[in-house]
Amino acid sequence: MFYHRCVVANQRYQAQLVLPEIGIDGQAKLAAAKVLCVGCGGLAASVLPYLVAAGVGEIMLLDDDIISLSNLNRQILFTEQQLGEYKAKVLAARLTQQNPTVQINWDLSRFNLETGLPIVAGYDLVLDCSDDYATKLAINFCCARLAKPWVYASVLGWDGQVALFSLQNREQPCYKCWQIKAPQATASCSVSGVLGAAVNIVGSYQASLALQALLGNFAQANRLFIFDLWTLEQQQFELAKRQDCVFHGDNLIHEWTQPLLNWAQLANLANIRLIDIRTLAEWERGHLPAAEHITIGRLIAQAPQLFTLEQTLVIYCNQQSLSLLAVENLRHLGLQAFVLNGGYQAAIQQIQQQQ
Repeated sequence: MFYHRCVVANQRYQAQLVLPEIGIDGQAKLAAAKVLCVGCGGLAASVLPYLVAAGVGEIMLLDDDIISLSNLNRQILFTEQQLGEYKAKVLAARLTQQNPTVQINWDLSRFNLETGLPIVAGYDLVLDCSDDYATKLAINFCCARLAKPWVYASVLGWDGQVALFSLQNREQPCYKCWQIKAPQATASCSVSGVLGAAVNIVGSYQASLALQALLGNFAQANRLFIFDLWTLEQQQFELAKRQDCVFHGDNLIHEWTQPLLNWAQLANLANIRLIDIRTLAEWERGHLPAAEHITIGRLIAQAPQLFTLEQTLVIYCNQQSLSLLAVENLRHLGLQAFVLNGGYQAAIQQIQQQQ
């Protein structure tokens, strides 16, 4: 084919074309691939140059953060002259300069559960280069629903973790099967510290797993790789599907019959807090009486600070899919949490019928 001849003629990829795992057909797969990268910090600075150098066809960078001086020990593609500029914009320019044949797009949107599904739908693979639990949970939610593979990574101090979740069917484990509860502490790189070399090594593993997935090889999928860069010890664990994971099964309502409450039942509850987890724009257009607005990302990340064991929490969204996810996390923390059956729309109909 003409396309294959063009690939072979391109001396840029000759060194990897001779690898039996890639070859001409594999290079064509990479050239046709579309990758979404969530986060443009240290991990992105480590993984993306290898994907760009390998000839991945299209990459979308998603991050709304700006470059600060404290980033530079690990975010090695940025300089002091770029302080205050948007990471996504600067990184896109740097990667385009590295390989102009790769299409690099960037956006300042923040990835979350409300916006993620339509974004993920347009890509073949998602790279998790974020540094917070709520974002990783959102990536997992969207990829599980759309059967899209994603590569998880995390680095703190001298320690790193990486895993490829293939999610090709519902019998395979997802991030939530392993990370059942939210991390007890929301430690950040600025508080707990991070070694730049640790970020680079984890990013290299992340790049390798991403390229394998794009080539159709999932032999290393569904394994958690753990690194201690102080002792140079490495471990790996097989991840297994958790039977009660909320991301598995065709009918979440049947799995979650117990936590469902109708609007009329709320009158019988004591010490109740009614939480609206829809977007701020949806909340401003209309919300239920006595409700308070808390985004799902904040609810998941800050639940221990926001709620007490004595409170009865009732969560609602437009229908109930996101509420199920929120309630699962709250219940794993020992909180009394329930889903408002049918969400906002169903409750409004019930209120109108009572009038």
